[in-house]
Amino acid sequence: MSVRLKETELDDGYAQWFETAGTTIRIQTNKSWEELDLRMKNYYTERAEEYFRVRLHTDLGRIANDGEQE
Repeated sequence: MSVRLKETELDDGYAQWFETAGTTIRIQTNKSWEELDLRMKNYYTERAEEYFRVRLHTDLGRIANDGEQE
């Protein structure tokens, strides 16, 4: 599970920083974290978690018959 570390203000929005297993990413938002509704907070958190699944290869074997040819 990813953890949102901090928020920094940009010229055209905000940067939300997420971390998992020593890897950090930044996701840009148009509003501050406090201004986002729960649905949008969940959306950005899910995007970060999907990025980490792919980047850290924790998605391998998630799909049945992954890599097997018949």
